[in-house]
Amino acid sequence: MYCPNCESTHVVVRHQGRKAGGLIGGITGASGLMSGAELGGELGLLFSPLGSVVGMFTGAVIGAVAGANLGGLLDEKVLDNYHCLHCDYCFSHH
Repeated sequence: MYCPNCESTHVVVRHQGRKAGGLIGGITGASGLMSGAELGGELGLLFSPLGSVVGMFTGAVIGAVAGANLGGLLDEKVLDNYHCLHCDYCFSHH
């Protein structure tokens, strides 16, 4: 990978969409707003109160993974995901 602006090879991947999506998905899942967390909590109550906690935690993890995957797609398709450390230029790999 090289920078299209200065042709330097000192390029890093930013992953801003993936980081933001994972954070938002995890918070959403942990707060119980996501259907996976709600469903996991309700099914867990059938087994025990501990099952409800495990279900909510699982919902938060599923939310974080789903958010990170969506953010990764945004990184690839929409955002300027690459950053040149030499000239400070941000660009996409299209």
